[in-house]
Amino acid sequence: MKKILYGLLFVLLTLFFTYITFPFERLISRELCSKLSYQALSFDRFPPKLTLYGLEIPKGSLKVDYLELKPIFLSLLKGKREFKFKGALCRGTFNGEASYPVSKVSFNLLDIRLSRCLNSVQGSLSGKGELLFKGKNLTGGKGDFVVSNLNLLNLNFGLFKFTSLNLGNLKASYSIERENLIKVKGKSSGNDASLKFKGEVFYRPETPLDSYVNLSVKVKVKREPFNGREFSFSIRGNIRNLGI
Repeated sequence: MKKILYGLLFVLLTLFFTYITFPFERLISRELCSKLSYQALSFDRFPPKLTLYGLEIPKGSLKVDYLELKPIFLSLLKGKREFKFKGALCRGTFNGEASYPVSKVSFNLLDIRLSRCLNSVQGSLSGKGELLFKGKNLTGGKGDFVVSNLNLLNLNFGLFKFTSLNLGNLKASYSIERENLIKVKGKSSGNDASLKFKGEVFYRPETPLDSYVNLSVKVKVKREPFNGREFSFSIRGNIRNLGI
C-alpha cells in the first residue's frame, strides 16, 4: 500500500513541477511575440496564462482586442504542447485549441461584427472550423459559417448601383481539398437579393494576405430597378487587392 501511495505522490509531484516550470513565457516570447505586433503583454505563472493586448495579425492588419493563451495540462502527460486560446475582435469573441508547433487549430467564432472589421459590410459572423498544417503548409480541415443579416453598402458596378443591399442570412463553408487549396461555397436570400458563390482560395503560407481568391458569384435582385434580374460575375485577385 505504501508503495502505491509513494508512487502516486511521485507522479503528482512530477506533474505539479512540470506544470509550474513549463517554459510557457519563454516559449511564447521567443517563438510568437517576436513575430507579432501588440501593445501590451501580461503573464501569470500559476496557472500559466499569457495575454496579449492590441494584437495585430498580420502586423498592421486585423486588430485583436486581446488574445489569451493557456497550456492544456493533460497534453503535457502525452509529451505534447497544446493550448487553449480565446479573445475578442470586432466586438465579437473567438476561442479554440491549437498545438505547438502548429499542426492543428480548431476554432469557434461568435458574433463578429463585420462593420468593425470591413468597410461597406454589415452583419454578424459566427461559425466553427478546423485547420491542419504540415510545417507552414495548409493540408486539411473544414468549417461552416453564418453571417446574420448581411448588408452590402455603397455598391457601384456599372449599372448595378445600390446604397444598401440586404442579403439576409449567409451560410458558407470551406474545405481543404489539397495542400494550400481552400474550396469555398455559400448562399443567402434576403429582402433585396439572393446570393450564391463558389470557388477557391490559393493559400500562400509566407504571405497570407497575398493568397489568391477566385470566386464565381450570382446575385438575383428582388427590388427595382432590377427586380427579377440575375447578375453573374467573378471576384479575383489577392486578398489585399480583390477585383471584380
